[in-house]
Amino acid sequence: MQYAKAYYAAEALGLVDKTHRAVYEAIHVKHTIPAEGDRPDEEKIAAFYAGFGVGKDEFLSAMRSFGVNVKVNRVTEHMTKTRVPSTPTVVVNGRYQVKGASWEDSLRIASFLIEKERARIATPSSG
Repeated sequence: MQYAKAYYAAEALGLVDKTHRAVYEAIHVKHTIPAEGDRPDEEKIAAFYAGFGVGKDEFLSAMRSFGVNVKVNRVTEHMTKTRVPSTPTVVVNGRYQVKGASWEDSLRIASFLIEKERARIATPSSG
């Protein structure tokens, strides 16, 4: 939940392009900010983002803002509705949850389903 808030705060502050890859590396490679299973720490997350040209307090304020909370609630509702068990999960047009034998297989299946959905939308049924 903290990283969903951090993402939307970064989006609001125009930082996503500069920080998206760096956040992944800080969590999974360098282990400098809390990972899944660690105790969430908004202060550490905000301090990390402070290294990208925004004040720590400004970032915390954005994380705790009404707008960010609305976006997090919407995405949480969408994940529940589409039965997304975890990330990463690929869902095509809210209809198909892609489960391949590998990530490459999942992308192949997703591409097929996207084309199928495009064709379905382009030729609506009569009736």
